[in-house]
Amino acid sequence: MRRLIVIALAGLAAAGTARAEPVRHDVAVNYSDLDLSKEDGAQSMLARIARAAEEACSNGSYRRDPDWPHQAQMLKDIRNCQEQAVADAVHALDAPLVSRDYARAQGNDRGRFARR
Repeated sequence: MRRLIVIALAGLAAAGTARAEPVRHDVAVNYSDLDLSKEDGAQSMLARIARAAEEACSNGSYRRDPDWPHQAQMLKDIRNCQEQAVADAVHALDAPLVSRDYARAQGNDRGRFARR
């Protein structure tokens, strides 16, 4: 069975402004090879979601121009985008172990994301 989740991520695109403009990016994460009812499968899925968020939210312009005057804000916006994208993807996936492991990584051992 082919299992795939398409994560809609609000990525960032900078046009030389102090604030990045949100741009929608869909990133597909295949997990047909994972058993999300097992700990190692859940951990692998979290890693894949995080990589997808990095891909969708990153904007290469700050890497090419480290002296760009708005670099600090861009990096903050990218990090916020990644954090929100991961949270949204975990919620959309609705896999109990993935939600539990994500909640633990966020310092919330009660697993609030699993019951959301």
